[in-house]
Amino acid sequence: MRIPEGQATGCLPRTTKYGECCAKLEDSVEIITDDRVFLEAIIRPRAETLLSCVPSVFSQGRVGSCASEGGTGLTKILRAWSGAPFVELSPWSMYAFTSGGRDRGSSVGETLIHLREVGVLTMETWPRTIPWNRKPSPDLLDSEACKYRVDEFFDIMTIEGVMTALTLNYPVQFGWQGHSCVLLALKSLTEAYYLNSWGADWTETDMPGVGVIPLRKIDFAYEAWAGRSTTDAGVAA
Repeated sequence: MRIPEGQATGCLPRTTKYGECCAKLEDSVEIITDDRVFLEAIIRPRAETLLSCVPSVFSQGRVGSCASEGGTGLTKILRAWSGAPFVELSPWSMYAFTSGGRDRGSSVGETLIHLREVGVLTMETWPRTIPWNRKPSPDLLDSEACKYRVDEFFDIMTIEGVMTALTLNYPVQFGWQGHSCVLLALKSLTEAYYLNSWGADWTETDMPGVGVIPLRKIDFAYEAWAGRSTTDAGVAA
């Protein structure tokens, strides 16, 4: 992975035990082991996968907020998949909490727990002109962030689990090499498309902000979580 000049990473190793904070994927859905099912998912038209649900691309700049960018992106993707109206969300409205107030990154688990219990503010309410280390007030979080939460997600520790989630159109936030992004769809039996947070000018495909990663590079020591529903988005199916 080559980091473009002026862009950062910032994903920390997992801080939660497998299955501690939410259900394991295999406890909620049957893990697919048949390659024929995966191949059918791979040849789906783009409109029938999460590749059609990337309403915008974040740019974290020099701040190590990739886990917050990824979790917020996952929330937007779930909303788009369910047909909810587009609202730009603000990763920095939660990064001051998940990072502990120091720009040393955060973990995927901390981010998704915050998304489940608190939520994320809109960019209109909390624009990037506000410093990343400033915390929104409890009243603002209680009245506004609660509208944009991920209320169901699953812990994954295997490549088969990741492939199963993508086949079911559950976006997967994952980490590798100190970075965190969101998996969107299978490209092959060994690769997947992912949404990055290095701006719309960065790409490895014909889609802005979208790259391709070998599944073997997913580092489960940095966590992988599949989101399924948001507070106002319903269940992605």
